[in-house]
Amino acid sequence: HGLDIVRGRLKDRLFQPSSFDVITFGNSLEHLHSPRLTLAEAERVLDPRGLLVIKVPNIDSWSGKFFNARWFQLDVPRHLYHFNPKTLREFLRRAGFRVIRETYDAGATYGIRESWRWKRLYEGKPDFKNR
Repeated sequence: HGLDIVRGRLKDRLFQPSSFDVITFGNSLEHLHSPRLTLAEAERVLDPRGLLVIKVPNIDSWSGKFFNARWFQLDVPRHLYHFNPKTLREFLRRAGFRVIRETYDAGATYGIRESWRWKRLYEGKPDFKNR
């Protein structure tokens, strides 16, 4: 479709200011050691009319609250940060972004299934059969 797509980490290459129309972080922001610095770099290289798209687990989701310490999306130590809508909005505001739309995933089936599995293992109950 004539799109110029770059995949990788912003810190690995020096891009010119306003180089991108869209930057996405799909289940990656929570893994970064310096998400604040990464968002600052995203703000620098994103066109002022550009779009930043972020997908992260919501620690305040129903599954996060239900499974609590056994929530699969905690994923410690790989997930270094956990966000809820309020903290993510504030994080983005401080980085110079304006939130124009929020959407929520009702819960990925895989994450819910694995949370149940971890909860049962922690309670000493038999594991579910792999399907």
